[in-house]
Amino acid sequence: MENATDPAHVAHSHHGVIGSRYTDHRMDISLQGPVRTGGFKTLVAPVESSGIPPYEVTYVAPCLVRWDRGPTITLNIIPTRKGWVRIFVNFAGPKGSDRTRPDIPGMPPLVGFILDQLDKHIWLQHISTQNPIIDGDTLFMHAAERTLYERGDHSSWSKQYYMPATADAAVITWRKWLDKFGNSLPVLPRTAADLPPALPREQVFDRYNQHTKHCPHCKAALRNAEIAIGTVAVLAAVASASFVVAAINAAAALPAAAGAAAAAGSASVTTVGLWLVANLAGLAAAIAAVGGVIVAGLLKLRQQFIFEDYVHAEH
Repeated sequence: MENATDPAHVAHSHHGVIGSRYTDHRMDISLQGPVRTGGFKTLVAPVESSGIPPYEVTYVAPCLVRWDRGPTITLNIIPTRKGWVRIFVNFAGPKGSDRTRPDIPGMPPLVGFILDQLDKHIWLQHISTQNPIIDGDTLFMHAAERTLYERGDHSSWSKQYYMPATADAAVITWRKWLDKFGNSLPVLPRTAADLPPALPREQVFDRYNQHTKHCPHCKAALRNAEIAIGTVAVLAAVASASFVVAAINAAAALPAAAGAAAAAGSASVTTVGLWLVANLAGLAAAIAAVGGVIVAGLLKLRQQFIFEDYVHAEH
């Protein structure tokens, strides 16, 4: 929840996905009104050179965060047990509008067109943007939560971290809300012993069990990818084998044809026969290569629904 209220982390945690750490992403975040039991509201003012107008981020206790920039982005973050949450993200444009994403100043029209096409194919949108966005935060939060509790408890954050920038205001405000109003939340860990064991990367980024098997779009896409892998592999093998058999038969018939041609004083049959054998063998190899490339691409696509490691240094 702390992460969802904090716009300042986006360009750094999600570099190469929905932001860039190399551009100027300074921002001032200020509290709008008092912090109440029901939550709080902040005003985010990005640096002028970013071209992004000011927008509001609202925390509605205990599980909802709303970003009002272009289409409204709502994040319902539902704790399922200590150390685990389920996230539901929605984009709501103005009434009567078909807009499903916020405006991004300076975005080339072609990029905008591609993003609009992604919106029409939910599974493609999930594996290309939404899952990588979550992956960019997951390991950080998994480790940071344990570091916090190993050194104290949830209320010791102000002693463990120095956050003097105005961009830290959202994190500080949410932590203060938690200290004042959230102590009775049943899913709030009290000590490090309340947290599940630290997980290996294979489980942290276990995309199948965390997302695919629960998402009808991705589950169907995975099934289609597996069907396509088998179909392409079989068709490529059959086609390639057919041309290999044809080349072998042509090669087997070549000596007899060459003998008859020699008796007739002509070498053209031998030349044509060699050309035919070479081309049939070449076609077999080409079909096998093309089939292999397609299957390799489909296997890579399949992996996107099962497990995809996320290394920040590679983004």
